Amino acid sequence: MGLDLLLLALWLVGGFAGALPGERFEWVLLPAIPALWSLTAGLLRLRILTVPRHPAGYAALTVLGTAAIGWSIAVHPLREAVLPACSAATALLFLLERRSALQGHAIVLASFVAAVIGASVDPGAKSLPVFIPYSVLLFAALALIHQQWVLQRLRRAAQEGYMLAAQVPGFSGTRTGRLPSMAIVVGLTALLAMTLYVLVPHWRWRRTTGNPSTQGSGTGTSGMSEKLSLQGVRDLKLDHRVALRLRLFDGDREVRPSLPLRLRGHVLDRFRGQEWDTMSRKEARRDDRDGARDGWVTLDRNPRQPVRIVVISEPNGDVLPAPGRVAAVRADRVYLNGHGSVFLPETPAQRFTYEAVCDVAAPVPGSYQPRPTSPDPVFLQLPSRQKDVEQLARRVAGSSGSAWETAVRIEQHLRNEYDYSLEVDVHEDPVHALLFDTRAGYCVHFAAAMAVMLRHLDIPCRLVQGLYGGEWSDREQISIFRLSDAHAWVEVWLGPKAGWVAFDPTPAEAAPESDPGDFTVTGTAPTPDGTPRPEPTAPALSPRQFSRLNLESQTRWLNAVKEWSGSLWERRAVRAGLLGLVLLASVGVTWVLLPRHEQARLKALLGSAAGGASPFYEEFLTLAARAGYRPATGETPLEFGKRVERSYPGACRVPLAMYAVRFGGAPASARLPEVRPILDAIRAAQAGKRAAAAESGPPVPPAKPS
Repeated sequence: MGLDLLLLALWLVGGFAGALPGERFEWVLLPAIPALWSLTAGLLRLRILTVPRHPAGYAALTVLGTAAIGWSIAVHPLREAVLPACSAATALLFLLERRSALQGHAIVLASFVAAVIGASVDPGAKSLPVFIPYSVLLFAALALIHQQWVLQRLRRAAQEGYMLAAQVPGFSGTRTGRLPSMAIVVGLTALLAMTLYVLVPHWRWRRTTGNPSTQGSGTGTSGMSEKLSLQGVRDLKLDHRVALRLRLFDGDREVRPSLPLRLRGHVLDRFRGQEWDTMSRKEARRDDRDGARDGWVTLDRNPRQPVRIVVISEPNGDVLPAPGRVAAVRADRVYLNGHGSVFLPETPAQRFTYEAVCDVAAPVPGSYQPRPTSPDPVFLQLPSRQKDVEQLARRVAGSSGSAWETAVRIEQHLRNEYDYSLEVDVHEDPVHALLFDTRAGYCVHFAAAMAVMLRHLDIPCRLVQGLYGGEWSDREQISIFRLSDAHAWVEVWLGPKAGWVAFDPTPAEAAPESDPGDFTVTGTAPTPDGTPRPEPTAPALSPRQFSRLNLESQTRWLNAVKEWSGSLWERRAVRAGLLGLVLLASVGVTWVLLPRHEQARLKALLGSAAGGASPFYEEFLTLAARAGYRPATGETPLEFGKRVERSYPGACRVPLAMYAVRFGGAPASARLPEVRPILDAIRAAQAGKRAAAAESGPPVPPAKPS
């Protein structure tokens, strides 16, 4: 019963760990009903409810289980089919009433598969806290199953006469012993669970919760569109499919960009309370507009710091994400709006490649205007002015003397005083809820809140959505951006010379990891004198270190470990130390695997000093106990040896040798050649009796001394 309950708990926790990333908890409870049914019927001794008495019952259960497993695999994708398949198999095992260690191992395997599949597709390290207690349960279940299997074999041997019943734990009322120290088990298992969670290949599976493009009335799969809902983007942040791959060239030389990198997509200027959109119209630009048909559409003839990009993009809508402002595009015709965003004539339906020249120059030092005039009234537009939002904005701005300083203070206030969370309820006014109620949100909420606060202070600004982050692929030698890198930030107008300057108010715990490269593109607004400001980066220890796990990062870690270990291996002292550890481990494993009498013999040979303990006498007591002889209360070792001598001649010489060691000062190694033949003879005699017992029945234990 105890093992049944442990296996049930193991499957529930393992299934929970597997279902947590996809939140498909209905599969976890499937085996609970038949398991409880089987356990209840076992308690009530209603065997007819658990084990069908007719072969047709087994056939029906087999057909039912096969149909359930086949249906789950046929209807659901592989990631979601594993859990129902394991559930159906586990339910069948419980219905058939677990009676063997093999079925117990099958239940353990089913739960392990579910837990590992959940870990491999976990996008936010949700299952990691569950993975550790699950691993503890797993090891406990395996230990109990193994113990039960050993006891079953020992009891069968006792029933068949190969062993005495008194020698089998739990067979004749004796206790079965205990598991190893739980503290050691929990500590080692927690370490192993963490290691296993990191080493499991983290695939980026295609999500099946719906098309992310529907978030915010968007087109394409990236979520970037000319309308951005403040209630959307959440599912997109959990989607780790690749959005695009980018190669960067400085002149004719390909460079590795420093990450994170910002790629501008749609620019939105009008706020409607729950969504942002744009009033800027698109204008067609053709290749021959600059007077030369060279295959390039020129948008800016004099970029200050041009770089060339080659992008392999998935079908992410019609906008072309790019760092900085696009100066030229290799195409016959594109569309350009007033915000500098470049669009394709048609939305692509499959993967495509585009090449562009971008201007990534930072604003000119000293070009920020203290109080810039808005280039268009739309950059100050608000659905309505809210007194409490305006008061908060003025309190945060304080005595700032310029639009740049005000923007920096609001940016830092939102970063430091609020929390990042994707678990945000729907509100009629998301910005007001973030600032005064929930005080938590994600990038869209923070960008909208900063823009609204700036507009309440009559500072022109707009909202930008694009990609922010990226990861470098050593295998492909390319920068990879995923859908989860979708981001929103704010651009503030700081005058005609400075133009639009980026600010990012999202808290640092949501920031991607830093990865320095050969070429750095200016990120958020530098100081007025041109000093670059550091981009926000994730803390050194955060769940995001796990949530960004994938095959690429794991390969990079393994390569780093390989290089580090290779440099260590060059040191002679390290090689000698590792060789010593291997030898010690080999000796330890050999010692554990040795039989007890061999361990006693080695102890006597290697080291029993004069007057010390006598391992050979302990071996003698063990052999006597196997034959049913145990020292009686008040019985001396010599008297006990004489009693054993009735069945095994020469046995009394063992306690005499023990006397010589313990009281006479003789070393145990000197007496071992005398007693070793006696002990070997007793062991051989017992083996002969067990062989004879197979034909004549179980032996009768000797009578106790009167």
